[in-house]
Amino acid sequence: MKKKLFLGMVLMLAVMTAGPAFADTITYEGTLTLDNWATGTTTGRSWTDEIGSEVGFWSFYGNVGDTVHLVGHRLDGELDLVFSLYSGLTTADEEDFNNDYDFGGLTYLNDGDDELPPYLPGPYGDPALLYCTLPTTGWYTIAIGGYESDGDGPYDYKLAMLSDPPGANGVPVPAAVWLLGSGLLGLLGLRKKSRR
Repeated sequence: MKKKLFLGMVLMLAVMTAGPAFADTITYEGTLTLDNWATGTTTGRSWTDEIGSEVGFWSFYGNVGDTVHLVGHRLDGELDLVFSLYSGLTTADEEDFNNDYDFGGLTYLNDGDDELPPYLPGPYGDPALLYCTLPTTGWYTIAIGGYESDGDGPYDYKLAMLSDPPGANGVPVPAAVWLLGSGLLGLLGLRKKSRR
């Protein structure tokens, strides 16, 4: 009886001192540089369901008062892409990810969802934070993932920090090109019809 009690106490002590099991820490996919596109992979509802292990984390450095344009494009039609912007960097556990609040030393600033026409046909629009004025000098984090996608994925995306918003300097938004082309074809059709 004393032997069983002793073994039970040893087992209980071992469990108590072992400590909690930790998830993997957040790792960054890379650092964004101005006017260069980065690519990554995410799953269909990773951002919505706050699955930090399936969200892409990107960093960039900025100065207080800088105005940047953060833009994401789906590269798979079924993906509904969304992102959050935070000030700071983190080494928090993936399970601590929060898509719309501070976590792991990061300060939540804003999120982007459906501000642009979709880069490819699919659910909803693509995310952007246009004319985003940076509140401090330092590092920033973007967490990008899936919202209400048509499937589970994995899905590819691209992300950029641009000096000019989409559509500026003669570079059209991808969906705007399609709309312009459709409008021109419609006008040609009307013109041909009126000639008859």
